[in-house]
Amino acid sequence: MGQAGVGKLSHARHFIPLVRFRHGRFDRFHPRVFAWFQQRLGEPTPVQKQAWEAIGKGRNALVVAPTGSGKTLAAFLTAISGLIDAPPGVKVLYISPLKALGADVERAPVTADNEAFD
Repeated sequence: MGQAGVGKLSHARHFIPLVRFRHGRFDRFHPRVFAWFQQRLGEPTPVQKQAWEAIGKGRNALVVAPTGSGKTLAAFLTAISGLIDAPPGVKVLYISPLKALGADVERAPVTADNEAFD
């Protein structure tokens, strides 16, 4: 791995970056995801910016930060954005380290605002 917790994907030639954060905006998020995030949360946290930069460059990212810093959305929102216009059959497998966190992810953002993504 290069930087702490960040390494190059071994299958990078098949990787399409889902998101880039530049100049205060999300270049590669789906417009509906971007609008939802801005309306609900405003600006991304420093943790989210760093994670999205790594993901946008095709790198693996291990996000380690305090509770409430935006780690879950840093990963999950990227996946949601990629699924909106994806062909049928594309899936996301989210493995939660905690049962409560899994329940939180199930409730928000998808079920709380599913009309925004329909």
